[in-house]
Amino acid sequence: MTTELDTLFARRQLRLNRKKILALVAFGLPATALAVAGATVALMGGL
Repeated sequence: MTTELDTLFARRQLRLNRKKILALVAFGLPATALAVAGATVALMGGL
């Protein structure tokens, strides 16, 4: 019985962690792209 509850709890934790990771990626990718674009423009434009 305890193993079943542990498994359910672990699955719920995994699902929550996956949502957190997806949120971090969703916010992190555009931020990284903007930073890279900004650095590239600064280098190319000699700003």
